[in-house]
Amino acid sequence: MANKQATVYIVDQGASMAECHSGRVESDFDFAMQYVWDKICTTMAANRTTWSLGVVGLRTEETENLLCQGDDPDGSYDNIAVHKELGPATMDDLTRLQSQLKTSANEFGDALSAVVVAIDMIDRYTTLKTGKPGKFTRKIVLVTDGQGVIDGDDVDSIYQKLNDSGIELVVLGVDFDDLEFGFKEEDKSEHKRNNEALLQKLVDVCSKGIFGTVAEAVENLSIPELKPTTPYANYKGRLSLGDYEEYPETALYIDVQRYFFTKAARPLTASSFVEIVSSGNSQPTAQSSYTLDGDTEMGEAPELSAVRSNIRYQVNAASEVGGKRDIDREDLEKIFEYGRTAVSISKSDENVTKLETVTSFSIIGFVHSDTYERYLNMGESCITVATPTNEKAVLAFSSLVQALEELTSCAVARIVTKEVKDPSIILLAPLLENHIHALVDVPLPFAEDVRMYRFPPLGRVITASGATVTKHRNLPNDDLLKSMSDYVDAMDLSTFGKDDEGQPTEYMKVDETYSPAIHRINKAIRDRASNPKAPVAKPADVLMQWSKPPAELVSKTSSELQKLTEAAKIKKVPAKKKGKRFTRDTKAPLSGLDVDDLLNRETPQEITKENAIPAFKQRLRLTKSDKEIGVAVKKMDAVICDIIKESTLENGYARALENVRVVREEMVLLEQWEIYNDFIKELKIKILGEKLGVNRRSFFLSIKTAKLGLIDEKLVDHSPVTEEEATKVSAIGPNIHVLFTDPRSVLFDEAGDPGSRKDCTMVSSVVFRRSMSGPKASHHLAARAYLDERSSLLNHPEPAANLRAVTWSQRLDTLLERDSGVYGFGIIRAILTSYIYVLLVVLPLYLLALLMNWPPVIEFLLGFLAIIPLAALMDLVTDNISAFLGPTVGGLMWAVFGSSVQIIVCVSFLRTNETGVVKAILMGDLYYNTLFGPCLFMIVDGLRARYLEQNFYISATGVMSFMILVSTISMLLPTFLCLGISHLSEQKSEDEDYEEADTPEGAPNILANLIVLLLVLCLIAFCTQSLVVNITEMANKTQSSKTFIGFILIPFLDNVATSVTYTQVTLRDRMGLAFGVTCRAVLQVVFFVTPCLVLVGWTMNRDLTLRFDTAEAVVVALSTIVMVHLLQNGKSNYFYGVLCLGMYVIVATTFYILADDLNL
Repeated sequence: MANKQATVYIVDQGASMAECHSGRVESDFDFAMQYVWDKICTTMAANRTTWSLGVVGLRTEETENLLCQGDDPDGSYDNIAVHKELGPATMDDLTRLQSQLKTSANEFGDALSAVVVAIDMIDRYTTLKTGKPGKFTRKIVLVTDGQGVIDGDDVDSIYQKLNDSGIELVVLGVDFDDLEFGFKEEDKSEHKRNNEALLQKLVDVCSKGIFGTVAEAVENLSIPELKPTTPYANYKGRLSLGDYEEYPETALYIDVQRYFFTKAARPLTASSFVEIVSSGNSQPTAQSSYTLDGDTEMGEAPELSAVRSNIRYQVNAASEVGGKRDIDREDLEKIFEYGRTAVSISKSDENVTKLETVTSFSIIGFVHSDTYERYLNMGESCITVATPTNEKAVLAFSSLVQALEELTSCAVARIVTKEVKDPSIILLAPLLENHIHALVDVPLPFAEDVRMYRFPPLGRVITASGATVTKHRNLPNDDLLKSMSDYVDAMDLSTFGKDDEGQPTEYMKVDETYSPAIHRINKAIRDRASNPKAPVAKPADVLMQWSKPPAELVSKTSSELQKLTEAAKIKKVPAKKKGKRFTRDTKAPLSGLDVDDLLNRETPQEITKENAIPAFKQRLRLTKSDKEIGVAVKKMDAVICDIIKESTLENGYARALENVRVVREEMVLLEQWEIYNDFIKELKIKILGEKLGVNRRSFFLSIKTAKLGLIDEKLVDHSPVTEEEATKVSAIGPNIHVLFTDPRSVLFDEAGDPGSRKDCTMVSSVVFRRSMSGPKASHHLAARAYLDERSSLLNHPEPAANLRAVTWSQRLDTLLERDSGVYGFGIIRAILTSYIYVLLVVLPLYLLALLMNWPPVIEFLLGFLAIIPLAALMDLVTDNISAFLGPTVGGLMWAVFGSSVQIIVCVSFLRTNETGVVKAILMGDLYYNTLFGPCLFMIVDGLRARYLEQNFYISATGVMSFMILVSTISMLLPTFLCLGISHLSEQKSEDEDYEEADTPEGAPNILANLIVLLLVLCLIAFCTQSLVVNITEMANKTQSSKTFIGFILIPFLDNVATSVTYTQVTLRDRMGLAFGVTCRAVLQVVFFVTPCLVLVGWTMNRDLTLRFDTAEAVVVALSTIVMVHLLQNGKSNYFYGVLCLGMYVIVATTFYILADDLNL
């Protein structure tokens, strides 16, 4: 049968294939596609035009096959797509298949119908023009998880067609049971079990069929698949004995054919190519100095071009420019080396060096098999047989082989396979096996190929006088010979293996020993072709198992090895002394008497501050391992830290800096760069963490100035630290904020915020942060102006005496220059560091509930919980964008999107004409922020202060409370109130507690924040639908009302971010800022959300008036009065918060029980 193949792969792309089972972290589809991609790439790598493959998708969203276009009223062939028709596979096909073979959301599609489609593809492709089937190896591979719907009515007709067409059916199932492989899926569904049995039945009745599990197929991918080779003749002609042309009466010849018998397999070779890039408006060019015009482009990769060499030949010429003259290759002559003389031969005489030969194959003699030395084999072997169509030649050749076998002899022959080709001398040995008579040949060396080396004999020693000595220290004795013999016998691999019955067998069989180089490269090429971005996997165990002896055998032979070691008197190689870099290592004497060691033997001194450097160097000289060097550096680190800690101002810095310099120099000489780099990193952590005292950062600046930072690759070639990493570690970052040395001076904490000490006058971080959004000049002007404005408030008795010898301008220049561009904020980091975003896991559950049609109450609750983290994320992203846009545009941005959750929820209810719920939500937002908010931060502040009463300045909070009161009771005068708010907002608190909210560290990625903002808006709108649709069902199930849900529950969604802000700023003892957040939330509802909703309701023709329910209005008015009363006395106590929380719970309970009765 001709070596033609037609294989169709049927891949299940159903939605169930996207799931993960059996403890795998990858989906069932990705797990199964490992087998499919490997087989497709293997077919491509074979590069045979007669090997064709096709790909069919099962349970796809589209339908693309020829059978569905005919009479298919029942839709049996729906959701089956032919991704690739049968034919040779190319890289373009592979790229297209990678984009098409993805899991779909479809669950329908018959696997047996897909088999019928594959049968039709094979029949059309393999049928000749005469109508007869061609000689092909036909195969269908079905990869599925058995979760789809399979119609088994036509199984009989299908297997008959498979058998008639000679098609092999291979069914590989994801998590299909296979007792021989040892796999069984637990908790398998009845549907999958029935489909699995149906496919098993189909494979069993096929004449050629295989049924297995994908796990076994994927595991067997590590076993190399041997490529079948087609034998070809390298010689067809006559095998002669004697010169039959000169002496036809006495000479004979036989018509024979010679084939390769064993041929060395070699790995694929790589070719050099360059990437073709476009240079402006010109044509694409290859960016390589070795690329010539006319280079061919890759058909499979048109963006590449082959690299060709451009060799120029030059000779010295004084008259030419540059002293060189180019000459053509044709003008050159070849030179041969004869001894130490160069002999040139011109082109006209080059034919003298070529041996004129004609094609021939003649026997020149015979040798006995015992006289032939096996080491003379020079390469690959070939096999010679008689021409099968010549019966006379077959009989004569068989007689020759039989005669050589009976005489145990071999023939020596001279062969020239092609004209003008160099002749070879080969040895022909008879082969009689399985009724085959043949001659196997191996090439023999010429006399010039044999190198005669003279070695001293191993079994005797010849003295200078010529006497032979049989017992010598360099000769093995009987004990050593016996020990070696026992060890060799114990390490015998011929019987170490076990067969299927547990009997001893050969351990390293030839047919199981694969070339690591060939199969490693082939596997790497297949992996890179199927997944170019993934890293190349490690070599398979089957390729590496012969790289070392079996561990079990080594363990068993440990006793024999120990005896051999003792008999051979093996000793360890003398240890090398640790030498410094670029110096020669010295071996320790075998006697153990080292003069230098005897003279320098002393006990290591303790490294102290008084004698640190000499003691450190002496310890390094006595170290014998890297661990001891690390211990010495640790002790030096402790001394340096003590010097820094005990230093007054900077008087001890020079001494500590010199110690650091010595450590660096010694570690460079000893090539212990990692120890020094770890030492510097730990020292920086201690300094920045103020473990060595306050205001010690200037010492690390001294390290940077003295260039004593990390040992990077710029200093030492083999250092793993890059120059960029070393620069990053040497940078102090945004944490140098100490401007005074007096305890009452201006201080900044680690995060860049003013310290919270009560006896200090703080410089507001708001001035610095807001000024950093402008140019550098505005940074300096804003900061200096604020400092000049506040200078009278410092109340420092003698400021000039306590300031360092640096001006305010210089300090600010240094501060702003170092902080410029440093503050950064990451959305992912914020999500990972806040517990509220744990609720993001509810979002996929909510999507699942919609798909699975869960009860309305569950959908309502999941949608409710999903909106909570989305609202917090919305607030975070809005703050980032607002900070980036500046105070004016950013404030407008925050006003619009900061209340987007309220607006989206309310608009959704307006669309269903739930105006009562919308009003309840608005009043609930006011009630939440006027009562629950203050009670929350009062409780948190009380817990922070250990239940002590806290005081705060009432200047700003009094203004804010009045604003809240007026805005709450009078929603008819927004214009007048806006003018008043604009006037009142200009008043500033003189309390250090009242500060703006922290700006996130760093310039936010505006594009990323905008993308997240739009995505969150869409998700909130999507989740809100469950609240609107299921609110009635939720109220009935919980025996509450829509008013309770709108007044109590939904405001939690709108204000979840506000609650987080309450907690954060209160924990930092900033009550003024907490009251500011409350005021902001109330004013936002009154002056932005409510007017917007009224306008939106008007466009929707919804009657949204500002006449609220009496009970809601009364509750909001009372809560506002209570909050104003609490703010007037300027005191905060956790018990106040507990009382307010109790009031909130009572009102919530009342609305839950009597909501319908309260809606007057």
